[in-house]
Amino acid sequence: MKEKTKELADSVGAVYPSLFLGRHDGVLFTETELETFVELVAAAEREACAKVAEEYATGESHDYSENIAEEIRARGEKA
Repeated sequence: MKEKTKELADSVGAVYPSLFLGRHDGVLFTETELETFVELVAAAEREACAKVAEEYATGESHDYSENIAEEIRARGEKA
């Protein structure tokens, strides 16, 4: 599990590792914890996207939308 994912799961009270169907790599969330986790993940992604946009807003690129879209898509490829 990535460190940031673990931090977000910890912040909502997730329990892991859990034993489920013979597996020890699960994470248990209550419904409320899962909803909060999803909201935190979405907020983190929005903030990351906003930072990409801010970088271009202060740069000298003339085609912001195309460059920003490329950078946002590339985020999934960066480790």
